Amino acid sequence: MANQFAIIGLGKFGISVLEKLHTVTNEIIIIDKDASVIERFKNWARKAHIVNLRSSDIIEQSLGETVDTAIIDVGNDIEAAVIIISTLKKLNVKNIIVSCDTQEQGQIYSIVGATQIVIPAVEAAERIVPLLISGKLLNFSPISGSLVIAEIKLPERYIGKTLIEANFRQFYGINVIAIRKNGSDNYFYFDPSYKLEEEDIILCVGMIDNIEKFAGISLSAHRNILESFLNIFLKKRN
Repeated sequence: MANQFAIIGLGKFGISVLEKLHTVTNEIIIIDKDASVIERFKNWARKAHIVNLRSSDIIEQSLGETVDTAIIDVGNDIEAAVIIISTLKKLNVKNIIVSCDTQEQGQIYSIVGATQIVIPAVEAAERIVPLLISGKLLNFSPISGSLVIAEIKLPERYIGKTLIEANFRQFYGINVIAIRKNGSDNYFYFDPSYKLEEEDIILCVGMIDNIEKFAGISLSAHRNILESFLNIFLKKRN
């Protein structure tokens, strides 16, 4: 049986998930209190319900079947989020993903039973701030507490060297996944004997400390920039 998904609350995050998810599965239930939103997106889901998001009984009836993963996006309605999470726990939903605006909200939802917290503003800042600090970084995507995937412009000292000679893994502890040319979006696989060129941009994965060292930045030294950026970002959302 295919995985069953429920998206409860169609805020910006919920809609973004639905836009991607409906292209790969029709096993989606969408639930929201706004009839116009449900009308807009009902064709992207197998079932669509207009309900009071603070009613545990109505939410349970609307799901009406086994749901493997639920995505909750109800904005700053903490009461509704807590009721929904508690209802999903009662129904033994394995994965409960909640979008919220602050870490404090996230802590509350985790205590109630959410299995994953998504804070878009914080995650956006974590991606953007490193790019502001370094001219070498073109993309920066944390994938765990200490592991990141990054796009980095090739440092000049490596131009003309082969990947074997550069030996990024030994000297920096990073693994090169693919390479693309500056100005192109297409990555290509490489032979270890490939000679690095000035316009090369490397896609690599590694621990954040190693990525920082290779890109010539220190995020810890710019903590105040990150905190200021977060404060501005969060105020704009509220």
